[in-house]
Amino acid sequence: MLFYPLNFHLRGKYTQLCNSTSILFVDRTVFFDMSSGQKATRLRETVVVLIILLLVGGLALAPGITVSQDQPPLPASYFGEVTVDGEPAEDGVEVTAKIDGEERGSIQVEEGSYGGPGTLEEKLTVDGEDGDNVEFFVESEPADTDPDSVEYESGVNKEVNLSVGEIPDDVDEVASVSGEVTDFEDDLVDDGTIELFDDDSSLATDDLSDGSYEFDALDPGAYTLEVTDVTDNEDAEVDVDLDAGEDAVENIQLDQEEVEDDDDTTGTGTGTGTTDDDDAEDDDEADDEVDDEAEDPDVVDDEQPITVEDVSETVDATEPDNSVRVETDVDADTAPDEDGVTMDTSEDLETVVDFTVDEEVASTDIDEYRDQGVRDTAAQSVQDQISEELADDDTNEITVSASSVARITTDDVAGDDGLSSVRMTADADDVDDPEQTGIFREADDSWEELETDVVDETDERIVFEAETDGNSLFTVADVNAEEDDDDEDPDEPDETDEFIPGFGVVVAVIAMITTAILSRYSLK
Repeated sequence: MLFYPLNFHLRGKYTQLCNSTSILFVDRTVFFDMSSGQKATRLRETVVVLIILLLVGGLALAPGITVSQDQPPLPASYFGEVTVDGEPAEDGVEVTAKIDGEERGSIQVEEGSYGGPGTLEEKLTVDGEDGDNVEFFVESEPADTDPDSVEYESGVNKEVNLSVGEIPDDVDEVASVSGEVTDFEDDLVDDGTIELFDDDSSLATDDLSDGSYEFDALDPGAYTLEVTDVTDNEDAEVDVDLDAGEDAVENIQLDQEEVEDDDDTTGTGTGTGTTDDDDAEDDDEADDEVDDEAEDPDVVDDEQPITVEDVSETVDATEPDNSVRVETDVDADTAPDEDGVTMDTSEDLETVVDFTVDEEVASTDIDEYRDQGVRDTAAQSVQDQISEELADDDTNEITVSASSVARITTDDVAGDDGLSSVRMTADADDVDDPEQTGIFREADDSWEELETDVVDETDERIVFEAETDGNSLFTVADVNAEEDDDDEDPDEPDETDEFIPGFGVVVAVIAMITTAILSRYSLK
C-alpha cells in the first residue's frame, strides 16, 4: 500500500475516495493510498472530483452576490456594565448613545450590562463620523463613562462602562424643552426673560442673560413660551406640544421693535398749525403706508415670485443698520498695484469690507441692511429666480439664505459704472457651504451672480470678493440645490470592481490540494 503525503490542516480521520483511493489524515498530513495499478485512473478521478467541488462551491456562492468595493463605513459597537446609584442596573433600563445631541442608537440592559463582547452578542451600534464625541445616557440621564471620553471610530468594538446616580421615577413620562433666543439681527440676546405657561398659568421663568433657556421635568402636553423685555425687540409667544419622554428644542428669533413717531405739533392761536388728533391720524396713515411697503412680498401673494424690484422696495422702506459716505482718497488706496482705488470700510461697516472704484469717482455711499425681513426677502427673490431658471433640470428643491444686503452707489461723475469690485462678509454660522455661496448683484431687473472667491475664512466670519460692472444692490446668498435621485435605484450595486465574497478562498484551497496531488504523482 502506497501513501502519498500532502500537508493539510486536518487530523485524525480516515476516509475513502472514489471507492478505491483512501485518504488518511494524520496530524497535519494527508496520505493518499492508491494501488500501483490504479494510480493513474484514481488520480484522474480524484482531480475530477476536486474540479466538481470547485464548480459546485463557486456556484453556490455566486448567485446574486455582488458587493461594491466602495462600502459605507461600518458602525461603531459598544457594550459594558451599567450601574445606577452604585448598583447594577435593572433589566429593561434603556441606554442611549447621542452625537451632537442627536440619538444614534439605543439598547436595553440585561443582567446589569448592555450588550456583550461576544461575536454573536447584541451591542449598542452607533453611526457617526470618526472623531465625533459619543455621549451615553441611561434612561435620559447623562452617564459617566469609563473611559472618561469616547471618541467615535468606525468599526470599533469597544467596552464602555456606564454609571449614573439615582434615576427619577417615571422618567419616560416627563418631557423638556430648551433652545436659544436670538434678536432681529440673529444674535443671541443678553437680556429679557422667557416664561413657560400651561394654559394661563405660569409654571416657570428663566432669564436670557446668555441667550438660552431650558425647562425640564414637564408633563406631556401643550405649553406656551413667552419672551419679554428684550431691548429693541418685540415680545414673542411660541406654542409647543411635548410628548412623553421628548426633549424638544425650540429656537426663537425675535422681530425688531417698531418705533412710534412721538413728534406731534400742536397748533395754538391762529395760523396753519395742526391739532394732536390731526397728527395722530396722519401718523397712523403714514405708519400704515410704511407697513404696506415693508411687508414681505411673498406673504402678500404666494402665487407671484418675489422680484428684484420687490426687494428694492423693501430696502427703500427699511432704515439701514449702517450708512456711510466714503470720499475717494488715492493716498488711502489699500491696493495701489491694482487698477482703481480700493477703500477700506471694515472699521465703519459690518458687511462691506472694502470696495474698488475708478479714480474719477469722488465719493461712494453705502447702506447696509441686517434686518431679517430684508434678508429673507432678498433670499426668496434669489431662490425664485434660480428655481425658475432650473425648472427643467433634475432638481428637487432650491433653498437660499441671505446673510447680508447692501446698496452701493457712486457719485454721478462715473455714472453707474464707477464700482469695479467689492468684498462682503457673512457670519460663518449663516453659511452652510462657502463654495455654494456667492455675491449677487441687481442688474436689469434680475439678479446677476458674480464670480465670487473666498478670500478669508475664520470660525466667526467668511469674506467673499467679486468683480462687478457697476453700482447696485448686492446680497451674499448661500444657494443649495438638491439633485433629483428618483431615477436611481438605491439598492442597485455600483458597477465598479465587483467580486464574490468567499469564492476566492474556496478556489484557493481546492487549487492547492489539486496542485499538491499532481506534484506528488509526477514525482512518483
